[in-house]
Amino acid sequence: MISLLEILKTEPSLELIKGNQEHLLESIGHHLNSRSHCLYFIKNRKFIKRLQNSFEKKSLENIALIVDKGFYERTKEEFSSFYDIFSSLLSSTHVDVSISKCSKPFYDEKYKNLNTQLDGRQLGSVDIHPTAKIAQNVFIGENVTIGANVVIYPHVTILSNSSIGENSIIYPNVAIYHDVQIGKNCRLHGNVTIGADGFGYNFHDYIHHKVWHFSGVIIEDDVEIGANSTVDAGAFIPTRVGSGTKMDNLCTVGHNAQVGQGVVIAGTAGCAGSSVVGDFCFIGGAAKIGPDVSIGKGTLVAAGTLVTSDWPAGSQISGFPAQDHKEWLREKVQLKRILKQKEDEA
Repeated sequence: MISLLEILKTEPSLELIKGNQEHLLESIGHHLNSRSHCLYFIKNRKFIKRLQNSFEKKSLENIALIVDKGFYERTKEEFSSFYDIFSSLLSSTHVDVSISKCSKPFYDEKYKNLNTQLDGRQLGSVDIHPTAKIAQNVFIGENVTIGANVVIYPHVTILSNSSIGENSIIYPNVAIYHDVQIGKNCRLHGNVTIGADGFGYNFHDYIHHKVWHFSGVIIEDDVEIGANSTVDAGAFIPTRVGSGTKMDNLCTVGHNAQVGQGVVIAGTAGCAGSSVVGDFCFIGGAAKIGPDVSIGKGTLVAAGTLVTSDWPAGSQISGFPAQDHKEWLREKVQLKRILKQKEDEA
């Protein structure tokens, strides 16, 4: 538990509007998984709408909010009933920087007592099914659970508080960080990394302030991840890859991303932080889903496409930036006609 007093010491630019400095908080909250005893952040109306939807019909207790100072001054009357929900309310002149600084004490609190030097088998803190086959030169951290018939190849590292479901296969040189859940019948190919820190920084005063990620990854059942691919840890909610999803080699799923069931992600494609990919989408090779972008169920994303805005279910998109595929084809045809006309006139 982290007190508001400790947060104020960590981020002295914060101003306490209401609340008690002894208010204790368990973690930083997220609109996709709102909980009591958490700290939330607001920069603008979009974030208020998200939290209002998340809090709806829930009875949350002892929650705190850090809000952009200018935005609060402009909206404290308009959203007074929303601000009243929070037990503690603070303002920040730079909310993004506050997110970075406030995430550090929660990260330190979560991981301060982990033993990262001794194998959990020596500590007696692991639960490994007797049918699991584990090669030599495998490190298994404390409180790790490994299910029946799991096969783990040499030079795999599995850090603390992670689990691997039955019948999964982990190939050589895979790195599984803290707080990673891998489901049943999964296959992780060579040099895959699951749960590394997300690439999150906030730039201010010529410093890149790190956002500390401590929410891990959930890989559901029947997922296959190709060689040299990565799934980053979530900051304040777990990054999730849905059941039956298949990732090719050299793919990236960023922090907080939510990838649905039965998704196919072709080689070198990437889903940026906080992106949402609906069930049964197809993402072509080298395509990129931008940060905080959502694509609906069954969307087809052509190879090399850059997706910078939300798309509804069943879309077929291509281009840079993305547009409707048929529209993109028509533009290509028209462009060819124009170029041919200019050649003929030359």
